[in-house]
Amino acid sequence: MKRVVNVFALAFAVYGFAAWVYVAAVAIILPYTLSWRLTHLLSWPRTDTFGEMSFLASFIGFIVWRFTREVPPARSVEEPPGDSAPRANRHV
Repeated sequence: MKRVVNVFALAFAVYGFAAWVYVAAVAIILPYTLSWRLTHLLSWPRTDTFGEMSFLASFIGFIVWRFTREVPPARSVEEPPGDSAPRANRHV
């Protein structure tokens, strides 16, 4: 179950961010269109509202992905063979 949540969270993060970048590009190129409807089929959401929802979905998706991903265990750093002197006593 954790793996499924992780995959969906990553998808929300990536596609939400992509949608937000699209709306940001539209805002730069055609700023007067931000108050237009997103689709002709519905009166809501507007383009600017869609951008806000996309950014929020991206942010929440990233946070959930970050907390549900599996982190590999830390690898211990071993001394090279034949080196028995402690690191603090080495000469530079």
